[in-house]
Amino acid sequence: MAPSDGQQAAAPRPARRGSTAAGCLLAIVSTYLTLVAITAVLPFVAPPRLLYPGGPTGVPDELNVPDQVLGYAYRPSYRGHFLGDDRAPLPLVTNALGYRDDEFEPLTDRPRILVVGDSITFGAGVPAEQLYAARLETYLPGWRVDNCGIAGYESNQIVAVAARMIPRLKPRVLLYGMCLNDIREADVPGILAGFQAARQTQLKPILELRSLVRFAGSVAGLQQAKQRSRTGMRRAEAGTMRRWTEAGERDRLKRYLTELKQVADQAGVPLYVVVFPYTFQFDRPAADPLRQPQRELQVMLQRLGVPMLDLFDAFERPAEPLFILNDNCHPNPAGHDLAARCMAVWLQDLGVVQQTTASRPEGLQPARP
Repeated sequence: MAPSDGQQAAAPRPARRGSTAAGCLLAIVSTYLTLVAITAVLPFVAPPRLLYPGGPTGVPDELNVPDQVLGYAYRPSYRGHFLGDDRAPLPLVTNALGYRDDEFEPLTDRPRILVVGDSITFGAGVPAEQLYAARLETYLPGWRVDNCGIAGYESNQIVAVAARMIPRLKPRVLLYGMCLNDIREADVPGILAGFQAARQTQLKPILELRSLVRFAGSVAGLQQAKQRSRTGMRRAEAGTMRRWTEAGERDRLKRYLTELKQVADQAGVPLYVVVFPYTFQFDRPAADPLRQPQRELQVMLQRLGVPMLDLFDAFERPAEPLFILNDNCHPNPAGHDLAARCMAVWLQDLGVVQQTTASRPEGLQPARP
């Protein structure tokens, strides 16, 4: 009914902005608290393989322990699991010194090779018996190959591992399995500070929704596992390639390689470097900027008198997959075996070993002693 002459239509009430904002804030807080609750419960109800950090390239948080020189090391005599290439759990076992290898043998007359490196040498996503260090031992009769690879180690940490383990194992050869991202330098004080902060904030992983993020990432990874494909350059890898264009970054790497050579020389142990490629470097001419790291390394190591094996040609040729699922640098079991065969034949070419049971892989040119 229309208002009478003596009545005025009631004016509409203005919307309460404050109450609307409070409602939105309440909804956000409620959603966050719900996610926190889910994160706290997930470790008890979700399959463990969906909660491992980083997919096949990640390791359980409890594996890492602080180390005053290295920043972190692996827990000695650890028994656990991490993800394999097919995202099924793989046993993850360390020896009494915290390395992913059998217990190191007592010193004998048996010659041994000490292998140092990062996640490639550690063997991300690959069973221990199929790592290139283990396969290399099978191709070199009479030799012992000790694997001291730790995922995530950078060039300064590699030097420290060699300085620590050479006196203990007394190898005949020091072999460095190098990933191109080793041009980075580890922030040891920052790593140690991270351990201290983690001790002080036990609720931090829950408040950061880590389990939920890992769960979501693993579910997405299982979908990707249905289709293997060559992966494009990721942001971190693009950052690595930029580092190779900067003189200061190259000079720092050269300094650490020089220190590594000095550590080996002081012990009377020859140093050999094996360089693993990125997949996004394949199908590019030798002069392409993405091939610059290998060229720079060749010059650095020649000046230091250190032999270098570039696995690029051998890894570019095969039609079979050589890298773990949708990954640019970590070899799968077939890639580790190919790397081991290349190393065995290369060491024989150089006169380091007298014989090998490995045949020369396609793409591996004879090396001059």
